[in-house]
Amino acid sequence: MSAIGVIGYAIGDKDLIEYAINRFKEQRTQELGDDGLWPESVHGYHFYPLTAFTYLAEAAYHNGVDLYNWEARSGKGLRVMFSAPIQYMYPNMQLPAINDGWYRSFMPLDLYELAYARYGDSAFGWISMEGYRRGVASRQGM
Repeated sequence: MSAIGVIGYAIGDKDLIEYAINRFKEQRTQELGDDGLWPESVHGYHFYPLTAFTYLAEAAYHNGVDLYNWEARSGKGLRVMFSAPIQYMYPNMQLPAINDGWYRSFMPLDLYELAYARYGDSAFGWISMEGYRRGVASRQGM
């Protein structure tokens, strides 16, 4: 869905863009958990779609559409998808191995750089700054 939207923006196809944005909104409404995590609460499964969603959100952002702040209802948007994993993060920035998740997975610092740029939330900036300071980027296990 995100790739369709990015291609739509790249070639100027309004139908592709509309399809992707409608699916994006539908997924926020119907699939995002009330805890802000993607279904199954596994961090790898959470950050995989979040990465794709940010590609679409960036393409939309650069074309005057703000998907970063769109919410189906309070707590059903991209911002909470960035916030929720912080609540689960260990002090060393490792994420717990929930369900069938990877044992050694860490916060994806590049996504938090982007989140900080779009939201200006100091928690997102801290994740990136502290993670790079600690060398977390070289230990990504997702």
